[in-house]
Amino acid sequence: MILMAVIAVAEPVLASGTANLYIKKLAPDGTTIISEKTLNYKWLMDPGNIPVMGDGTTRYYHQGPVFIDDADEEKEQALRWNKVENTNIREKDMGALKGANLKNLCNLVGGMSPGDTIKIKASDGFNKTFAYKNVYDYSKREGPMVICWYKDGLYPDTGYTEGMRLVWFADTSSNPWGINAFGNWDWHEAADSEYWYYYRSGGESYPTTTGLSIQNICELTIYSVKQAGMSAIAPVCMFSADKASGNAPLTIKFTDLSANFPASWAWDFDNDGKIDSTAKNPSHTYNTPGIYSVKLTVSNAAGSDNGIKVDYIIVITEASNVSSQPKISGNAGKRSNWPIITPATISIVTTVVIISMGIIFFRMRRR
Repeated sequence: MILMAVIAVAEPVLASGTANLYIKKLAPDGTTIISEKTLNYKWLMDPGNIPVMGDGTTRYYHQGPVFIDDADEEKEQALRWNKVENTNIREKDMGALKGANLKNLCNLVGGMSPGDTIKIKASDGFNKTFAYKNVYDYSKREGPMVICWYKDGLYPDTGYTEGMRLVWFADTSSNPWGINAFGNWDWHEAADSEYWYYYRSGGESYPTTTGLSIQNICELTIYSVKQAGMSAIAPVCMFSADKASGNAPLTIKFTDLSANFPASWAWDFDNDGKIDSTAKNPSHTYNTPGIYSVKLTVSNAAGSDNGIKVDYIIVITEASNVSSQPKISGNAGKRSNWPIITPATISIVTTVVIISMGIIFFRMRRR
């Protein structure tokens, strides 16, 4: 008797992407919900609800890290940012896509205003924050930020396993192949440095735009700096640094502490009248020993304010031994002046002490 075994082979189960998207806008306190909405990707498919981006045929690309090293740091950075956008792009094919412009999704809950930020969160908790200007004031070069629900004929519940996914719909102007590629240099030019993304390996940092492409998006949160219907209040400038002295080259991380929600920042790291950074919380490297004053100007729709911390940063060589306290000047009573202690001051004090001791010794001898 021949026994025949019938083995049932189960159909493979496809992993699913995220089918639902929760959008909320928070008040300036960071907790009060002003407006919220939950959507299914099928609702986004209907152009009667929201404009559909992409035709499902055009393919979009991001750029991966450019693994080039050079002894010259400045040249190395230029090579890694890859201004000509000719490396590790066609390998980062995001697919033939359809989706919704992030700007239009924000408008469903009241939109963003200058100074607002948005956090885009994945189902595993991974998240990244972006500025108003990149959501609303993008150029054709980097294109709109699009939350994609379609790729190569697949949807989040039919095989688009990384959907819904954030992809930039860049134009074709900046690469040698004429493809829709969002290059590293595109983002360098479009975003403030605090929003750049690096792939890190072996102590090295490599710019990349693929790391910005969040997968399995489930939540969008708008953080407002101004309550709807309320008048803005002019900011009051305040800032700090993570250190005030050290050996050259000295890298300082500055933090804006200004009140009343400024929407723009202008940093002058050596108070020479030239703007060195417009990031909110920038870093700056001082390569030359010296004593530097730092100025910050903050602005919003209601006005502006500035603060100068005089002789705030002291950059020395290893052989130097200079200590000081900062003098702070500005518009508000919150600032005060501190004396500067320099080697010359120490020398004068030492001389006075020696002379005084000599006089005392001489008088004692005469007695």
